[in-house]
Amino acid sequence: MAYELEYSIGIVGALYVNPDHRRKGLAQCVMAALNRKIMLDGKPVYCCITKKNDISLELHKKFGFEIVKASKGYKSVNYFPIVNQDGGGDAH
Repeated sequence: MAYELEYSIGIVGALYVNPDHRRKGLAQCVMAALNRKIMLDGKPVYCCITKKNDISLELHKKFGFEIVKASKGYKSVNYFPIVNQDGGGDAH
């Protein structure tokens, strides 16, 4: 129903929720669990989101992610590090 990928250096991406199961909090649950796992592994949590993906940008902001770099290069990507240590913001 929902998944997100972790790359070896702590980057998360490809968050997906089946359209039939959206708006049920699944993305927030998946993000919180993966963020916690990466931090427990001692890695910083980052993600890359295309500027046009407003839904994902807002969801990540709820988890305490902040824009630290806006790339003008390939696919105009924003990079976020997580700032709080519990795996999420006020979203879970």
